[in-house]
Amino acid sequence: MKIFTTILSVAVVLVCQAQTQSTLTATSTPKTGEVITYVYKPHAGLVLPEKMVASVLYFNSGYFNNIVLPLIKGASGYRFAFIAPDSVSSFLVCIADSSKSVIDNNADKAFTITLADKTGKKFVNADVSAAWLLSNYGAYVFKITPPKGYITGLYKAAFAADPSAKKDYYIPYLQALNGDDKNAARPLIMAYARKLMAGKLTESSLTDVINLYRLAGEKDSVQRVEKLLVTGYPKGEYAKSQFLNAISAQTEHSVQKYLASMQEYISTFGDSSAVVKDNFYIMIISYAADQKDWQTLNKYDALVNDKTRVAGLYNNIVWGLSGQHINNAGTDLDMAASLSQRALQTISSKIASASSPDEKQPWQSAFDTYADTYALILYKLGKFDSAYYYENAIDKSNFYDGGRELLASCIEKIKGPEAARQYIEGELLAGSSSTLLQEQLQNIYKQLNIPAEEFSRIKAKSDAVAKEKAIKEIVALLGSTQAKNFSLKDLEGNTVTLASLRNKVVVLDFWATWCGPCRASFPAMQEAVTKYKDDKDVVFLFLDVWEDGDEAAIRKNGAKFIRDNHYTFRVLVDHQSKVPPVYKVVAIPTKFIIDRKGNIVFMGHDISDMPAAIENAKQS
Repeated sequence: MKIFTTILSVAVVLVCQAQTQSTLTATSTPKTGEVITYVYKPHAGLVLPEKMVASVLYFNSGYFNNIVLPLIKGASGYRFAFIAPDSVSSFLVCIADSSKSVIDNNADKAFTITLADKTGKKFVNADVSAAWLLSNYGAYVFKITPPKGYITGLYKAAFAADPSAKKDYYIPYLQALNGDDKNAARPLIMAYARKLMAGKLTESSLTDVINLYRLAGEKDSVQRVEKLLVTGYPKGEYAKSQFLNAISAQTEHSVQKYLASMQEYISTFGDSSAVVKDNFYIMIISYAADQKDWQTLNKYDALVNDKTRVAGLYNNIVWGLSGQHINNAGTDLDMAASLSQRALQTISSKIASASSPDEKQPWQSAFDTYADTYALILYKLGKFDSAYYYENAIDKSNFYDGGRELLASCIEKIKGPEAARQYIEGELLAGSSSTLLQEQLQNIYKQLNIPAEEFSRIKAKSDAVAKEKAIKEIVALLGSTQAKNFSLKDLEGNTVTLASLRNKVVVLDFWATWCGPCRASFPAMQEAVTKYKDDKDVVFLFLDVWEDGDEAAIRKNGAKFIRDNHYTFRVLVDHQSKVPPVYKVVAIPTKFIIDRKGNIVFMGHDISDMPAAIENAKQS
């Protein structure tokens, strides 16, 4: 479910307006392969928690790596040490609290460090790679929206310093420019497409031209060049991808059809590699899971060569079977446990064989995700000790309320109410807003004959801490809790403005028809919509964003999706995806709850108890 700063002669000082901005400096020229100490000095007025970390993001060996390093307070500021791998030419840093919530993102730009090689010579591509890192994955990881023109400015400065960088990074620059100003970008996009078409045509250059025309919205040109590309390279990578896309677009599937398509692919492209066969076997596995045909799933699982490719698929499958929450009933739990265990074993073997922290990091992150799913299934099977083992093995900085709720239930089952009481009180007083944890604690107090007044005191303090924490996170991300107005049309063509809904509680859900996690969240969202269907003071708006196609096509596709799935959602079509940047949405699904006064009181990807969150918003 699962991408720069001002150019200086040496990359030591990253930000240098000491009184008004935070700074991040290196104590010596940053080089790869060496332990370098960096000093962070917060700007005046920034309220800091007692414990902080430096969240470091870099790209190495084909993977994005995000690690956290402790900040140690000293007389001159907060320090952390980091060894950049030899092939890394730049990395990004944000300052976060102990739960990885970003508290200083350098005004939505992140702190950027460009590196030198071991001889002290700055990498030629350091600045453009930093811009690429920020525009491709940095904004997502750090949940930031860089100011308009910032990333394009970094590219321009890098091109001015090293014109040869344009060869590899000009198209990413045009993509960034298109995000800033489509009217300004279009002439440059079209000019570069014409330049490529006038040069030596290769599969790579034609593919670039297609991407450029898509960026410019030139559908006829895209189709024309696609025909040229497929004709000129009938067995090329683009033709292969088109073949596979056509299979995915089919509405009727069967094991026999997939196998026939595999033989056609092998015959057409002369490629019978294990990777190709895995592609088709995984399609069959996914289809078999949808049909709950476990015998067929197991048969083709045995044929898959690269088990890591099915590990993620299995986690997605069993997450649905698990019920996705401790209070929801699961289905086919024995099979779910078997598939989840396979996924964990695959990832555990990758962790064990990793030769470096860089290689290990993405697999460790996957392990935490899969272990959480497995623990939920084990709990529902009554295997409480094993569920506790796997849930407790997860890096707690990656925890969400569902994980805390599961761990608390496991603790009560195997260690008793007193141990659970201590754990839950700690989580609630640290800022968890889980209604389920509060209910569990209230029941434990009754078991232990603790006065009801004590629970009321804990709950009041927990609510205050959770509210304060939520407000800080919202303000840190958006600058204010006040929800910004927007105007969009619904599927029937009616215009809806957020401002017109003042004095109502509004739930915003950013989604897309292609988004698997969005679809997985919709049954629970439908329950909430149904619960409040007669409440005129609560409004749900589902913003369809990041879709391909023109407005009419997006509207038609969205309406079909809602109709086919029997949802009663009010969908707003944001065909230009203008609202996500306003709300700093970088991943979907993302939900917001806005109170009667227009203040955002919740933002996030997961709400374990939507009705409780809505009722709290009513009281704000």
